[in-house]
Amino acid sequence: MCTATFQQIHDISIVQNGFPINRTIRDARDVFDEVDEEEFLSLPTNQRFNLTHKPISEKDIISASPLHAYLRTFSWFLLLICHLQCGAIQKWSPTSPIILGAKKFITSLIEEKLNISIDTPSVQGGTTTTGNVVRRCFTRSDDTVQDFLYWVLTVVPQETHQVATTIFIN
Repeated sequence: MCTATFQQIHDISIVQNGFPINRTIRDARDVFDEVDEEEFLSLPTNQRFNLTHKPISEKDIISASPLHAYLRTFSWFLLLICHLQCGAIQKWSPTSPIILGAKKFITSLIEEKLNISIDTPSVQGGTTTTGNVVRRCFTRSDDTVQDFLYWVLTVVPQETHQVATTIFIN
């Protein structure tokens, strides 16, 4: 529900200040009511105010779910690890074969070492990346065999260890 543009979400100074929720559901619905939805969706993202579909709900959400925030943070962290492992943060898109290969490698390593399945389809619907899985990954362990960050650091270049550790712990 923020109006940050694609360029803004990649600007470190803006990211550091956070993304305020500065649009209501009603505001988003009004944008769609002013134009034809099909025409609107053909516009570039920055001209669509980052909207992808007309909101279904009529009610404003006044708080963010901590679980949702936790899951999205983990997804972002996993993508960052993939980029670090490949050696380039902004060079490839999240769906490029290089990033997808890194993600497959990292998730299989975590599954093998920690016996948890990350980001694979679940029989209950959705993915295996649940709140309990994320909580386990973000919990530091004195036993390196059970520590997610320990295994992450084995797959990223040495020069990025401090960055990954700082992001993970802070």
